[in-house]
Amino acid sequence: MSGFRFCLDLTVRKADLNEFHVAYEKYFSFFQLACDGYFAMLDHKVGSDTSGIDLIAAETRCAYKKELQLGDSIKVECRVSKIKSKAVVMDFQINRDGEICATGSTTYLFFDYSIRKVVAAPSPLVQGIQVHEDLA
Repeated sequence: MSGFRFCLDLTVRKADLNEFHVAYEKYFSFFQLACDGYFAMLDHKVGSDTSGIDLIAAETRCAYKKELQLGDSIKVECRVSKIKSKAVVMDFQINRDGEICATGSTTYLFFDYSIRKVVAAPSPLVQGIQVHEDLA
């Protein structure tokens, strides 16, 4: 797999800052916004229906490379790098002016809220990911 096929443009807001720069936890918020956009592109709205199958984060990580400041225009890129029977792994990259400021990944499980259990990834969603990522 080569590059990222989904990108979300954001501007760093005052609410994203601690007293010095972007607070560490906000990077995870940026990742989640990109994830939401990625799955919306595939007609799956993350967190919108707790009666069906949705994504829940099982593990996440972030490597901070460069400081982000108020007003920075950033690109949050994401891709699905691995499809498992009951999960997907998403990779993230935050860029400012072509410079990598952070990288990360999250493992999302498919959770069926009606039975409160992790379940197999929905086939239509997996097929959409495979087509989008050119994995088919």
